[in-house]
Amino acid sequence: NTFDWSLKHHIKGEYINATIAVSPDDRHLVVGDSSGQIDVWDYVLGKRVHKFKAHTGPVNSMSYSKDGEMLAVGAITPRKGKVPTRKIDIDAVTKEGLVSVWSTSSWQREIAVSEDFFRITFVYAVEINPDNTIVLNGSERGFLQVNNLKNGQLIQRLPVDSVVQSMKFSPDGQYLAAVTFESVFLWKVDNGVIGK
Repeated sequence: NTFDWSLKHHIKGEYINATIAVSPDDRHLVVGDSSGQIDVWDYVLGKRVHKFKAHTGPVNSMSYSKDGEMLAVGAITPRKGKVPTRKIDIDAVTKEGLVSVWSTSSWQREIAVSEDFFRITFVYAVEINPDNTIVLNGSERGFLQVNNLKNGQLIQRLPVDSVVQSMKFSPDGQYLAAVTFESVFLWKVDNGVIGK
């Protein structure tokens, strides 16, 4: 078997420290960067169809829901003032959280998760489970945080040994895998509860 690796589109843009996610219907590519902006590209047409400011701080990670109707976004704590005395922008964190979930039909924010984020500076990974009931985030604090996807309410925290770099659900949603700087973790998921 041979693969067609021909270039379909070359989308030009100034993206610094960018992250991307591809929609499940293979139609849209979203790009988030250090400005906190997200660009939505139709890569069949090869043009940008929407852009919006998701966070005051940089966008660090993104993940589509399985049905493509929601996009979870993880950010870095916004700061204000001059280096090295820059302080956390409390107003922005309170309003935006460091994890937000967006409707992909309206591109309006559905929820902003701010629970415990005054002690967190980086959200390295976000993930929505295949049932669209929970959204997870992993940070440098040594745990995964599980929140209700509908209202953002905290459900549980899963302790790990260091910074959470990435995580993924199995396609059937029965397992969750995460990797830190030191280990790989695998949990069983039962009715939205992980590792019980």
